[in-house]
Amino acid sequence: MHDLSPTKIPSPKSNRLSGTQWRCIGQTEEGIEYHELRFISSTQVEGWSKESGENQVEQMFSATFIIEDDHIIFERQEDSFKAVKAKDTLLAFVDGSVMVFHKVP
Repeated sequence: MHDLSPTKIPSPKSNRLSGTQWRCIGQTEEGIEYHELRFISSTQVEGWSKESGENQVEQMFSATFIIEDDHIIFERQEDSFKAVKAKDTLLAFVDGSVMVFHKVP
């Protein structure tokens, strides 16, 4: 007799990010309270920003992402950037600077 119960298949690394949010505070340009990355699926991410003194956050971009070794590669329109994940921190390399994102609980 064969066991027909469902078998859990390990998910790829990209699925571990799906449904998570990451926020960068204090390393943003003037007038911006924070930037946020929202991983909405195993391949899609949205970039959001909140202006200081505003109640609403604004979506800045949508992008796809893939994970290669220890790097997360984000592709959006004509541009791309990379990040490295270390525990509950993402180090994103954007336009020549490093942005530190922390996982939102």
